[in-house]
Amino acid sequence: MKKFLLIIIAVMVYGVQTNVQSQTVILNEGFNDVTGLVGLGWVETNKSDPTGIIGYFQGNPQVFDAYQGADTAYMGANYNSTAGAGTISNWMITPKLTLQNGDSISFWTRTSEESEYPDRLQFYLNTQGTSNVGTDANSTGDFTVLIHDINPDYTEGGYPETWTQFTSIISGLSGPTECRLAFRYFVINGGPNGSISNYIGIDEFSVTRAGSSFIYENNDNSKNSFSVYPNPAVETIILKSNNSLNGNYIVNFTNELGQVVKSETMAISPNSEYRLQLGLPTGFYTISIIDNQSAIKGIQTLIVQ
Repeated sequence: MKKFLLIIIAVMVYGVQTNVQSQTVILNEGFNDVTGLVGLGWVETNKSDPTGIIGYFQGNPQVFDAYQGADTAYMGANYNSTAGAGTISNWMITPKLTLQNGDSISFWTRTSEESEYPDRLQFYLNTQGTSNVGTDANSTGDFTVLIHDINPDYTEGGYPETWTQFTSIISGLSGPTECRLAFRYFVINGGPNGSISNYIGIDEFSVTRAGSSFIYENNDNSKNSFSVYPNPAVETIILKSNNSLNGNYIVNFTNELGQVVKSETMAISPNSEYRLQLGLPTGFYTISIIDNQSAIKGIQTLIVQ
C-alpha cells in the first residue's frame, strides 16, 4: 500500500499534472464454473497413466472453501486423476493469449490442512500458441518454459496448506507473442493406491499488463471529486460525488500489486451517492475515477476487511 500512498502524496504536493499507470486485464478467471472453461477457449487434457475417473472439477467446500467468492468458486484436482497407482499428468490450458515482456501473472493455490500425501503443481508457458502437451504422462510437448514447480520433491507439508499466491513476470519474448499458459497437476506414484497425491485447489488466476499513463489533474476539484464510506468496508461502499463530476466515468479498484481487480462504467451526476458491491478479498485498494480522455479525476484509498 505504501506505493499508492506515495503516488497520492506526490500528486498533491509536487505537480499540477502527474502520470499514473493503469493496468490492462488480459485474462481473469475466478473458476466460478469449471465446467464452462472449455467453452471459453480453455483446453483440458489428462495424460495421466493410467487415466483416472476425473480431471479438473468444481471446488469441494467439504475439503476447503474458495479463496474468494462462493465456497465452491475454485478449480480442484485430486488423486483420481489417475487410476490405481500411476503418474498423474493432468493439464488445464488457457485460451490463446498475446503476451509480451512485463506482463504479470498471478494465481492462488493450496492443499488440505495436515495432508499426509504430498502434492505437486507445475505452471508452464508455451510460446507456440498450441495445446500440445506431448503423448504421454512424462512429456510436456510445446510447453517448454517451466515458470513454477510447487513442491517438486514431494515433501510432506511442502505444498501450501492455506491459500498462497504465486506471481511471475513474463520476460525473454522478442515481442508480442501468441502463447498459452498451463497448470499441470503432476505427481509420480500418485492415485488412490499410490503413496502420494491428495487434493489441490487453484483460484483467482489473472494475467495483466501495465497500460498507458493516465493524467491525474491535481486541483482542488479533482483531488476531492469524490469520497467513499464506510472505510474500512466489508461488502459495500457508498461513493459520493461532488459538483465536479458529471458524465460517464470508469471506476477502477486497484490492489497492492497494481492490478485492476474490479472495474465499472458509471454515469455519475454532481453531488450524488452510489452504492457499490465490492466482492473483494481483505486488503488495501486504490479507487480511481477516469474520464473519457483518460484523465484521472480523483483517487481515494480503501481498506476492505
